[in-house]
Amino acid sequence: MSVFKRKLATVTTIYMSIQDWPDRPMSPETERRSDPEREALQERIERVVCGQFDQIKTGSFASELPGIVSLNVLRREQQADQLYVFVRYEYQGGREQGDMRVGGETWTITRKGEILGPVPRALREAGVDRKAIINEILQILERVDGASYYEADISVFPEQDEQEKPAESVAGSKPRGPRAYDSRRLEELRRDPDTITGVIQKGKGFNGYVAFLLAQGEPGAKEVTIILENPWRENAYVEYQTGDRISVTREEFALMSGEQQRAIVSNYITPFLETITTKQEARALGATVRHHVGERWPERFAEERRRHSAPLPKENRPGEDAGAARETEERQGGVS
Repeated sequence: MSVFKRKLATVTTIYMSIQDWPDRPMSPETERRSDPEREALQERIERVVCGQFDQIKTGSFASELPGIVSLNVLRREQQADQLYVFVRYEYQGGREQGDMRVGGETWTITRKGEILGPVPRALREAGVDRKAIINEILQILERVDGASYYEADISVFPEQDEQEKPAESVAGSKPRGPRAYDSRRLEELRRDPDTITGVIQKGKGFNGYVAFLLAQGEPGAKEVTIILENPWRENAYVEYQTGDRISVTREEFALMSGEQQRAIVSNYITPFLETITTKQEARALGATVRHHVGERWPERFAEERRRHSAPLPKENRPGEDAGAARETEERQGGVS
C-alpha cells in the first residue's frame, strides 16, 4: 500500500471514530468540506494523538466538565496501539438528596486516532456529550504534552509525608482514589520561559511528584531552580534554588542526545532528590513549599512565577541567607 493510501486510510478511520454529528450518510471528503468544525477536530486528533501516541503519559487529571471527577489515562502491557481513559464521574446514588456516588466508564484511544467510549446517563443529564469528553481529553493531552518530559531513573519523596492526612475530594467525604493533577498547573510550569525540562520517574507517568528544572537570572549568569509539583496537598509545590550556574536552554536540551540529557539531570536534579525524603528536609535545605487555593490561584501562580523569574537578589541566594528569604516569603503568605 502506498504512503498516500495509508494516510488516507488513517484519516478515514479517524472520521469514523467521532460519533457526535448526525448519522447522515456522507463520505469522509464530503464531511470534511461540509463541516469545518469536524475537520478542525480531526486535524487536532491527528496532531495530539496520532502524532505523538508513544509520548502520551499515564496519570490522573482533573476535569473541568460538570459531573466528571477525573480522567485517568492508562496503558496496558501487550497493547502498544491502545491506551485507555477511565472517566470517573459523580451521580445521585443514595436515598437522601445530595448523596453522591462515584462511577466510571472506560474509553479507548487507538494509535490511528479513534476515541471511543460510552457517555453515562448522569453526564448526559448534566449536559455532557461525547464531543465534550473528546475535546476535554484532547485539551488535557495538549496541556500536559508528555513529549516535554524527560524520564529518569529517580524517585522523589513520597506523595504525602507520613504526618499529613490523605487528601479528600469533598469535605467530610472519604478519599476517592488518587488526587488528580490540574493540567493547567502543569502547563504553566512546562511553558514557563525559565523551564529547561520537566522530569518524571521512568515508567511511572504522572504519579506522585513531577520535577522541573529551571534557569533563572540574567543571560550568561542563570542559576538553577528546581520545582517539585505535588497534586496532593492544596496544590502545593516545592521550590529550591541550588546556587549552581547553568547555560543550557530549553531548545538546546531538546536537541541533546539521551546521554547528554541524562548528564544534565544527574548533575542538577538528582543530588537534591537524593538528599531529601520529606518536605521538612527540603525546607531545612532552604526550599519553600507554596500553596495555591481558591478560584484565583492561576493568576497568583502566574504572577509568582514572573516575580521569581527576575534575577535573584544576592542576599537571598542559596547558601548565603536562604532562611531570611524563606522568612520573608512566609510573612507574605502562601508558604507552609
